[in-house]
Amino acid sequence: MAQISQLKDVSVKQDTGEMNGPYPVGVTFDNVVDSNRSKGNYSLRKFFDNYIDYMTTADFIYCGAEEPQNSHVKIWIDTAHSNQN
Repeated sequence: MAQISQLKDVSVKQDTGEMNGPYPVGVTFDNVVDSNRSKGNYSLRKFFDNYIDYMTTADFIYCGAEEPQNSHVKIWIDTAHSNQN
């Protein structure tokens, strides 16, 4: 099995041989923030959590010829048949 590792921070070796830092090179979801304060100033974590919540709990409308398999579809507009027949 392949081993996965992540680079999280770096250090700078000084002339004395001591390490300086560490300095983070990545960020967590909580630290990525939309700078548009007038629209909510959301973190990536908040956006992702709200998106997943919506996709798993919301009801949807589906328009198509085949019966939908998704249990969140509450209204199906069947286009396989015409109401003119």
